[in-house]
Formats: sequence, C-alpha cells, structure tokens
Amino acid sequence: MLDLFSIQYSDYKLRKVFMNLIKEIYFSYYGEFSINDTIEPTQWPYYDLFAVHKGSIQISINENTYHLTEENALLIPPNTIFSGKPSSKNILASVHHFDFIDHTKWKKPVHFKSDIQVWRQLNYSLELQKEFNGDQHITCSALELVIHLLLSKSQNNPILPFNELAEKIRQNPSANWSLNHVSKQYSLSNSHLRKLFKEAYGIPIGKWIQRIRLDIAANLLIETQKGQKEISSYIGYNDVSHFHEAFQTRYKLTPGQYRSFKAGRF
Repeated sequence: MLDLFSIQYSDYKLRKVFMNLIKEIYFSYYGEFSINDTIEPTQWPYYDLFAVHKGSIQISINENTYHLTEENALLIPPNTIFSGKPSSKNILASVHHFDFIDHTKWKKPVHFKSDIQVWRQLNYSLELQKEFNGDQHITCSALELVIHLLLSKSQNNPILPFNELAEKIRQNPSANWSLNHVSKQYSLSNSHLRKLFKEAYGIPIGKWIQRIRLDIAANLLIETQKGQKEISSYIGYNDVSHFHEAFQTRYKLTPGQYRSFKAGRF
C-alpha cells in the first residue's frame, strides 16, 4: 500500500465505550493502491476489516474470491490466510485491525455492501485521522464507525446506491434530476428520499446534485475553452444568471474569475 497513513491504538483502550462488542482496536491504515500492488498471502491474529473507498480489489480466501468495489468492505476473522490484487487503477482503501470480545460471533468472512450513512462518516473520519494524527476523539470515532458498519449488516435499513446516482449525473448533467425524478428511480416518496439522504450526507439532496453539476462546470472552466453560456446549459441551467449566482455561492468567485484564477491570471 502506498502513501500509507496509520494510527496506533496501543495506548488508548476503548473498552468502556463498546464493552459488549469490541475488546480492543489496534491500528488503522488508509492509503492508495496502484494496479501493480498485490497483497501477498498473509494472516493476522485479530479481525481485519478491509474497506474500499475508491476503485476495486479482489480478496481471495481459500477457494473464495470476494470482489470489493467502491463502498464495499470485507471482515476477515483472525488467523485467516488471505491474499489480494487490485482490479482497477487508483484504489483508495482502509484497513482496520481489532478484536471482538466474543470471537464466536463472526467465524467466517463477511462481505458488507454499501451503507451510505456509514460510508459518509467513515470517509470523513479517515480524512480527519489524516489531518489530526493521534487525536483520541478521532480514534474513538474510527472505532464507532467499524461497529456501525458491522451492525448495519443485520439491520433492515434501506441501502441506496447514491454513488451510482452521482455517476449518472456526471454522465448526463443536463438531464432531469428533480426530486420527483430521483424518487421514482428508487421507488420512494419525495419526503422519504429527502429524509434518507439528509441522514446520510447531512445536506439536502437538491444541494448535493447542484454541487455535482457545479463541480463539472468548474472542471470545464479549467480544462476547456467553452463559454459560460455553453457550460451552464450543459450542466442543466437554462438561465446563465442563475448559474453565475450558484457558482459564486459555492466557489466564492464568478465563473470568469475562477477560470482566470486557475490559469494564474487573477
């Protein structure tokens, strides 16, 4: 694993926080894999939670192969031999080593699929770990996220693939991405979708969609010579003045100022 960030937990025991589940958390890794990196056959004397934040990777255990894509994780029991290899470029992953009090609870590998609330918090927590190395409150948060990720498997919470929705918006930003349209895709009422999304991301879904569109516009301003009217139309704005207002609210610069700033002319 390259450019690895780690946090050691040997001096900070959190048994009082989750006495019924976690005995101790040892350390976490967070970093990038390249397409040429591999995980040689190895085993650990504690539980290993391998989480993929970007890209995809294959983990082999005995005769089984687990294909972990973005926002997937694999819980590997102690003393289990496993190996792995990337199946895409630019992989971002995290690894968490810890012990359960009850070692009989999970004896086999468990493949966890995307849970949007957990993954939003997990990504945020790991970024904070990267910035505030050694902060005990951050390590506590990391442990809590591991617990929530494991428990989410047994809960009947709706799992909505919003990462797939984001990709669809990026591919066709001028399409109709109204609340009604998105709600129908997930067979949910408008109010239920708003509630689920706000709980997961902490912002309204309309604002999230707007951010994706504005980020596309920002990239086009930097990478192309397209005019502002063309860009605003491409990302779904019929009124250029509304585009200017939204862009300036997000980036604190007008589209023209942003383009000049990124080109070193501002």
